[in-house]
Amino acid sequence: MGKIIIDVVDRQANSDDFKCFVTMTDKFMSGWGCAEGKIAKRVYPCKDTRTAHELRDRILNRKNSGMSYVNIVFDLPKYSSTRYVTTYDLDAEGAFRY
Repeated sequence: MGKIIIDVVDRQANSDDFKCFVTMTDKFMSGWGCAEGKIAKRVYPCKDTRTAHELRDRILNRKNSGMSYVNIVFDLPKYSSTRYVTTYDLDAEGAFRY
């Protein structure tokens, strides 16, 4: 996995600190605002697969979450900036409040 520094809300983490990532398309945020004409992707780095599975299942089971294409990947996802706006959120626990 390539090294990258993820900078979110004044916190930094090295991508090597995470075992897997939960990725999803945010249907609500896509196409307007910062994502005008683009697809909004959200990425939640997780330190273990248990957390990733719990997060994925919670989002998939939530009605009207606005998220689609929810996946668990084991390499840092890279999306083309011409087509996607990607948001990295280090607070996977915050996503459990969905």
